[in-house]
Amino acid sequence: MYDAGSSWSPDGTRLVFDRMGTLFLINADGTGLVSTGVSGTHPEWSPDGAQIAYGSVNLDGIWAMNMAFMPRRLTTAVQQDEYPTWSPDGRQLVFERLENNVFRLYKVGADGSGVARLGSAAPGESEPSWSRNF
Repeated sequence: MYDAGSSWSPDGTRLVFDRMGTLFLINADGTGLVSTGVSGTHPEWSPDGAQIAYGSVNLDGIWAMNMAFMPRRLTTAVQQDEYPTWSPDGRQLVFERLENNVFRLYKVGADGSGVARLGSAAPGESEPSWSRNF
C-alpha cells in the first residue's frame, strides 16, 4: 500500500491524498481517515476548500469533486491529463496533457470551459504550478 499526491485544505486542518488510486481525507493530527470512494490521482484542494480537482486513474481527464464526494468531469483527455493545480483565485486550473506522446501545459476554467494550451514552449512540460503574482 502506498500514499501519494497529498494536498492541504486551505485552512490547514485536513489533507487529501491518493491511496492506491482512491482519494482519502485525513485530519492534520492523523485522525479521522475517510475514503471518498472516488478513484483519482494527484488531488489538489481548491483555494476556497469547496472542491478537490484530480486526475483520473483511467487517464480520461481532469475531474473535480465537491465535499459530498460527487465527481464531475472538467476535461476529456487526448491521451492523458494529469496534475491539476488551481489558480490562486480558484477560477481555473492548469494541468499537463499528453498528446502525441509529449506533455504540454493546458488550462481550463473551473467549470470545465475554455480548455487551452499554454504557450509554445519546448516539449516535455509537466507538473505545473501557479505563481501568486502571475
